[in-house]
Amino acid sequence: MQISKKTTRAINAKADDSTEKLTDVKNDNPFSVATDGGASKSSQLYPVLVRYPNKTLREVATGLLRLLTTEDDCTGENIFDLVDKTIGLRWSND
Repeated sequence: MQISKKTTRAINAKADDSTEKLTDVKNDNPFSVATDGGASKSSQLYPVLVRYPNKTLREVATGLLRLLTTEDDCTGENIFDLVDKTIGLRWSND
């Protein structure tokens, strides 16, 4: 299945609606991140999902943070770099 650049942009536009909310969530709550690669003809696709406690609904919620794409090799390091740029966490205890 090939996903066009137009479709990827549409998915990311939808993700933009929830990105600000999810950014606030990750700054104030425990959360987890998940991604799984899928291939189109010319690139690899990585939907980035965030799970967090929704205190209002008293349940665990999941939201699409971003659909990432890359034409690079699918190494663990490259996937980490993609996700890290999207989430923007500080990785030190300083």
